[in-house]
Amino acid sequence: MKVLQHYLKVILAIGIALIAVAWLMTKIELDQVIEQLNNLPIHSLFIGFACYLFFVATKASRFGAILGLDRSILALFPIFSIHTFLSNILPFRSADLSYLYMIKKEESVGSSSGVISLILASVIDLSLILAILAITSFFAGIANLSYVFLFYLPIFCSLAFILMLIIVGRLASKPMFPLRSFLENLLINTRLDFLVSRWCLPILDNLWTSLTNPQIRKRQLSIWALSILSLFVRFSFQAYLIHLMASDLSISEIIFALSFTNLCNLLPIQSVGNLGTIEIPFTWALITCHIPFETALTIGLSLHFIILTYATLVGLIGWVSHNWPK
Repeated sequence: MKVLQHYLKVILAIGIALIAVAWLMTKIELDQVIEQLNNLPIHSLFIGFACYLFFVATKASRFGAILGLDRSILALFPIFSIHTFLSNILPFRSADLSYLYMIKKEESVGSSSGVISLILASVIDLSLILAILAITSFFAGIANLSYVFLFYLPIFCSLAFILMLIIVGRLASKPMFPLRSFLENLLINTRLDFLVSRWCLPILDNLWTSLTNPQIRKRQLSIWALSILSLFVRFSFQAYLIHLMASDLSISEIIFALSFTNLCNLLPIQSVGNLGTIEIPFTWALITCHIPFETALTIGLSLHFIILTYATLVGLIGWVSHNWPK
């Protein structure tokens, strides 16, 4: 059964990628993307790559803080550079398995601790991205009544839930039995009970374990500071490249599009190479800001190609560093 599920995931991922590529090919001419890339100054690509290296370094430092590893950034860099590369290639966030394997092999971190670190990092990213999305969406010119229930209400409800978990987690020291029982009783008689027991409750349990862990609490300030720094570096160099490709876009429109794309990227819906699953939310976000469809899609595809190139080079550096004779 597990083997069948694995093959179904692979087939689905390839299918999504092929459909996405076919859709992209019908909507845009590659000449436009090539022209867009050729118009970028060479030095801007080197600046972007340097920032990408710094982003991976901050990512390594952040996970080192979450796991409590007394290791230098250089020691952790190969693990996270390879993980970053695979995250841009493999579907359904399956690259996280490489992180769990390498962090266990190289740093003797247990699988449960590795899973908890991934969930905690994702929740922190989710809360930061939701906050940025709510702010930039207002200044990007989409703040109107038609988006209140479809856009703002889910964002603020999600933020409120995350903040509640963090605050209560800071105060509590016992497992969260009341909320766990509430979710079980709420969906016990519905068709969603399997989904809740298989996915929601384990994630909630691991998240609660991380929030109530005394050692993680002591490092919470540094974890949040490194998370903010990592997100700032990631958005800054991408916004810099987008601004060079479309100088008429405001910074709020650019950050809104990046936030919405990264929000979608947190979900396990990626196709092979993230083809389509990056361009579609990015294009939608810019369209809502009254940017022409072709312009938005060309920018999204051009940026995606640059990021894939950066990720490949960083992954190669990490692989060479990891296999270099000690």
